[in-house]
Amino acid sequence: MKGDHPSLRAERGNLIVLVALAGELPRSKDLVGIAKKAHYIIAADGAYLKLKEVGITPHLTLGDFDSLKKIPTDCKTKKFQAEKDKTDGELALEEALQLKPAKIIVVGFFGGREDHVLGHYVLMQKYAHETEIEIIGNDFTLYVVTQHKKLIGKIGDRVSLITLNSDGAAVSTTGLKYTLSQEKILPSSLGISNEAADEDFSVEVYAGVLFLFHYK
Repeated sequence: MKGDHPSLRAERGNLIVLVALAGELPRSKDLVGIAKKAHYIIAADGAYLKLKEVGITPHLTLGDFDSLKKIPTDCKTKKFQAEKDKTDGELALEEALQLKPAKIIVVGFFGGREDHVLGHYVLMQKYAHETEIEIIGNDFTLYVVTQHKKLIGKIGDRVSLITLNSDGAAVSTTGLKYTLSQEKILPSSLGISNEAADEDFSVEVYAGVLFLFHYK
């Protein structure tokens, strides 16, 4: 599976870029479905092989290729020196942002090295205001919210709201068991394990960056 260049597939402002990192990817069936929604796919080094295992060929693979050991020949590539100031994941996200997408979907975010996962959260905080970011794992999705986000699920779905902003995030919610009305969430466990009280629920962020976990 390999699509055309994004300029041929998406109207300006609607571009969806899939970034595959080297952590644990969603189940094969789910991953294929995610890839079909994307107009452009970027793999960070070893994620290339994981995509190929389920029949997905990225448009671009980049990194220092210490995991792959060889440079792919069936897609575009960008090779970087092993000694560099950025991880392959950060390079992949920067490449995605250069396309000015409406949304970046990230897979392989979790399940890798712990220091890389923590670094990924820092990057999400850094890029949150540049585009919509959606991180898909197995059985849950993590949304990086800076404004309004409306979701559809089932009553009883677990929803957690967390911020890393030292001065907190100002948040309002609808459709959740424990509601907020322009209240400040500080970095803590307070927002963990909320619950959907309606099939439709939403959050509004007035200041800061909010990590919204939706477990289905």
